[in-house]
Formats: sequence, C-alpha cells, structure tokens
Amino acid sequence: CIEEFPEVQTMFRMYGQRPIDIVTLSINNPDEKSMVLSFLKRQHAFNKNLLFNGNDAAEAVKAFGTDWAGGAPYTVLIGTNGEVLYKTQGELNVLDVRRAILKNIADDLYIVQHAYWNTAF
Repeated sequence: CIEEFPEVQTMFRMYGQRPIDIVTLSINNPDEKSMVLSFLKRQHAFNKNLLFNGNDAAEAVKAFGTDWAGGAPYTVLIGTNGEVLYKTQGELNVLDVRRAILKNIADDLYIVQHAYWNTAF
C-alpha cells in the first residue's frame, strides 16, 4: 500500500537550491509499476523516483544495509560520503528531517544557518 507523502515534495521545493537530491523509492513489485506511476502523478512528484527491481521486499530492505525492519514508510538522509545522517521508520517528522539537513548540508547561501545548527547549546 502506497501512502501519500506531501512533506517530501515540500522539502524538495525548500531545499532544491541546496546541494541535495531527494529520491523516493518504492519497494512495490515491478508488475505494480503502473500503480506506482499513477500515485506519483497524483502527488505531482517531480523528484527522482525509483522502483525496486525485485519481487521480494525483504531484498530491498537488505539492500539498504541498515537496521530497517521493512516497515513503510522509511526515511533515510544519506550524506555525500555515504554516512547515514538521519533515519526513521514510520511517520516522518518533518522538523527532524529539516534539522538534519540544516545541520549536515552546508550551503554557501546559508552559512549562518549551517553554523547555527552546529552550535552546541
């Protein structure tokens, strides 16, 4: 079952000018591609969307190499060096993801914000 994730599109619009790529992945079976595409069109998705090429969702879970238990949704923020900067299973906490982005992804246009999020209080 695919759920609606308008917060992904909002974040893409907010951080589209930063050095960040937002990619969504569906672990639906390949024969469900038309259903996935229909869902993405209804969501007006314009970021990169991937469909796992396998019939066993457990393979997709294993491919991530994390402690993901396989529940959806699952959100991972991966840094440029492949390090996991943020992850959560279940409902996405948009503020937590935004904080992780601001803390970990520097941008020449937002130097002060990046420094602020890396300040220890």
